[in-house]
Amino acid sequence: MEDDKIIILKNGIDVFGKKIEILINGEIIEKISQNIDESRFKNNENARIIDIEGKLVMPGIIDVHTHMREPGITYKEDFATGSRACAKAGITTFYDMPNTIPTTTTLENLLEKKKLAREKSIVNFGFHFGGSKNDNVEEIKKVLSSGEANTVKIFMNV
Repeated sequence: MEDDKIIILKNGIDVFGKKIEILINGEIIEKISQNIDESRFKNNENARIIDIEGKLVMPGIIDVHTHMREPGITYKEDFATGSRACAKAGITTFYDMPNTIPTTTTLENLLEKKKLAREKSIVNFGFHFGGSKNDNVEEIKKVLSSGEANTVKIFMNV
């Protein structure tokens, strides 16, 4: 624990009006309780204690149906602008739809889309893979067995 950045959020209020405190170790929420003893971190240069007195603490939202429009239609939105909008609204994870240009109906297109998102997104993300009338069943099998996506959106007209 000493190697990672420690953040302790003190004196927050949860959605039920009760006191809440959170211990974050690196990128992991390690503890959530009504009282975290921060004394063991007082002399730790990697630790930061933040008093959020009376601020509302809520879990992040997962939006499972987004259209980030990247690649191909980025004049409407892209992973940079869309993920910033998500963060502003409390959405910590989005799942993007496959109807981009090109469509996300091949493993190759999915991997390219993931690369773009890793470079630009400031929140977590996932992707729906596209099934199409062009019979991409073998691509669907590859994607699902590889774990690169865990959902398939069926398009009857693409």
